[in-house]
Amino acid sequence: MHAYPEAADFGALPGLIPGWIPDRMAAWATLRAMQKAYAPRTRDDIVAVLRDALGPERDVARARPTTVFLRYFDAFLEPGSALGRVGPAVRGALAEVASLAPSFVISTGDLVLEGNQGEPEAIDRWFRFYRDETRALGIPFYETIGNNEIAGDRNDAFAPDDPRYGKYFFEKYHGPTHFSFDRGPFHFAALDTHRPEPRAGEPKRWVYERMESAVRDWLDADLAAHPDRVLVVLNHEPFHIDPSWTERIGDDAEPADDEGLLARHRVAYAIAGHVHWNGFEERDGTTHITTGALSGFRWALPAELHPRGYRLFYAKDGRLYSAWKEIGKPVVGFVDPVGRERSPLFPGSKAPAAAERLTAPVDVVAVAADADGAFAAGSLTLDGEPLEVEPWGRYFLHARLDAADLGSGERILALTAKSADGRVYRATLALRVAPGAAE
Repeated sequence: MHAYPEAADFGALPGLIPGWIPDRMAAWATLRAMQKAYAPRTRDDIVAVLRDALGPERDVARARPTTVFLRYFDAFLEPGSALGRVGPAVRGALAEVASLAPSFVISTGDLVLEGNQGEPEAIDRWFRFYRDETRALGIPFYETIGNNEIAGDRNDAFAPDDPRYGKYFFEKYHGPTHFSFDRGPFHFAALDTHRPEPRAGEPKRWVYERMESAVRDWLDADLAAHPDRVLVVLNHEPFHIDPSWTERIGDDAEPADDEGLLARHRVAYAIAGHVHWNGFEERDGTTHITTGALSGFRWALPAELHPRGYRLFYAKDGRLYSAWKEIGKPVVGFVDPVGRERSPLFPGSKAPAAAERLTAPVDVVAVAADADGAFAAGSLTLDGEPLEVEPWGRYFLHARLDAADLGSGERILALTAKSADGRVYRATLALRVAPGAAE
């Protein structure tokens, strides 16, 4: 979430230019400057002109870091700029989450703005802001600790012998950094894979992908004590690398080390955050699901530059189905049996094949959530014929198809959702049935 109440908090971070601003802001800043210069042309018009003039081999966003930085803060400090209204943006996103009436919320770390770089008084203020805003919703929240909750490890002025250094603020506001809880048939184990490893010349060195021995022993015993439940491990850093991340974040996606415990205990799901992108991997019997950030990349960056959102889950028969939802936008589409969304629900991922080869029977799961609540109506059809639908909660729909009754060839599955004010959304999925259902 990277929550903080005031734009001034972001501006007070150490260092003149945060390293991610030039990389992430260059294109946006360049286009914004050109839009001002060439008004009333629209942003899309300017993009088209740049493409025609420079060709695909040129980087239209290339600019010196200081230039990007100055353009960015010019926009950031403009009166009424959305970039500076951080507190209202955080509250608005949380209000949308609350409007969907979830049973509970899991927040997988990086709860506050750069706590590893901040001053103690500022970090304390950010933690209070996060606590007050989330608790005001009246919904249970379960938090894991993120690397940005390691107070002061990247602030030279924050002494390691200060009692507030390290995990102090997380423990003050949220309690233990590893814990477990049960919900229905599921057992959730929340982890802390952050450990100090000082060495010569680096007295404040931490690693973010290794459990301390006490945490590792606790996890082993905790999972072993719940063999009859569906096991779900929660952590900030993912235990996997989605191939689609490579071109975006390079080597920054070093996976956390589970030391073989996920496979040993047959953990069904591992849920994480950290990288600010969605991701999936199925490995050794565990489905790894990573979710993009509520803040996008940061609240100080435009939402159109990096999507802001969260993941809706529905639990059914010991399985988790899920869909990524952008803040302020509806989500309408199909979800496969392990919870991986069909394009375009999964921004930035490689889309699966347009046609799915069926075997009998086939469970069809769809998701339909309006911008801030349930749609007034939702339906599923196959080649225009209505299907018998089983509602799953307020946002998921289920139908069962028997491939033996479908014949062969391509069939079109369609989901239609209608809002209270009459807006209609539709998503389709092509199904290819092989000759002979057994194939």
